[in-house]
Amino acid sequence: SSNFSWRWCWLFIFKKESTLETETIESTDLLFIDTLHTYDQVSKELELHAHKANKYLCGHDTALKEVRDAFYDYVKTKNFQKIYDEPCSHGFICYKKIEIDDMS
Repeated sequence: SSNFSWRWCWLFIFKKESTLETETIESTDLLFIDTLHTYDQVSKELELHAHKANKYLCGHDTALKEVRDAFYDYVKTKNFQKIYDEPCSHGFICYKKIEIDDMS
């Protein structure tokens, strides 16, 4: 018998295209942003796509001030709570989407 379980199986879809020119992306449990390291680029991607993250919003290279600031500025007015912040290895940050009922 096998110890394989579908509940631990992940499906990742990677697209090689300009996310600023993509009209929309599908709703997803986890949105991971690793892009051009400018405040403007990260901010625009967050505004266009972060609302599609049903559970988690994560980003790489957050050790860079411009990238970190873009994430901070986006989430401070949204329903996200920081759950992980790793400054090493160029930085990684992860936020969990909080339902309105969970915020009280």
